[in-house]
Amino acid sequence: MRILATQRLEVDVTDKDLGSALFQKVVQMLGGIDDAGLDWYTCGKDVYIGRNKEWQVASDPDIATLVDAANILLYGERLTLD
Repeated sequence: MRILATQRLEVDVTDKDLGSALFQKVVQMLGGIDDAGLDWYTCGKDVYIGRNKEWQVASDPDIATLVDAANILLYGERLTLD
């Protein structure tokens, strides 16, 4: 699909909307993972669902960066596991 803009367009996007969109992109990149409504955590380049290291869903620094950005937008902080 190609869209041609002929006028300037301004759109307001809330932090919550942008954070949710980032999470949707991560889920798409990972093949549609069902997180059961749990929060996503990072530890370095690793990404986990919930506070359980057994539920690792990715080991990719780019995915971890997107998850950190989404958490900052939604919760005001990174959610990390030690």
